Amino acid sequence: MKTIDGQALWHTLGASHFREMSTFGALPDSTVQRLLAEGKVWQLDKSEVLFRAGDRVHSFFVVISGKLSMYICSDEQYAFSRHHVRGEELGFVAMIGLHDRVGTAVACEETRVVEISSDQFLELHISEPEAFGLLLLNLSREMARGIRQLNNIIVQMSMQQSKGKPS
Repeated sequence: MKTIDGQALWHTLGASHFREMSTFGALPDSTVQRLLAEGKVWQLDKSEVLFRAGDRVHSFFVVISGKLSMYICSDEQYAFSRHHVRGEELGFVAMIGLHDRVGTAVACEETRVVEISSDQFLELHISEPEAFGLLLLNLSREMARGIRQLNNIIVQMSMQQSKGKPS
């Protein structure tokens, strides 16, 4: 895993690349550039680990390009949870929930992410409250989509177990 220059990446990929990302949607370009400049931008090769279950949480990540697989750890066993692709965040729930990472994130291919620390998140709240509100709305919307997916999975599993009969 190596760091890359966020401003150079902005210029290479162009503003439209970032505007189309769900986490950064509707944010001013200057705010996204600030997040890239003040955050850490990481490039991972295929199979590199971004973080591991049990790691302390002081930040979250936004996938800029590529794809990460998330493996959740329970009872010292790992199960594939989902893929995270361009524009999606990972680690926000753990950062807000103040708990250690519950999973391990592995790059499926060359992947670039920006790491946004809790300090950087707070500073954005203080200095750009309107942009912070938009970012928080985007992150909340993504969490809501995840909850909806989990709800659908729970219902499907319940239906399979009961064969569609109410108990």
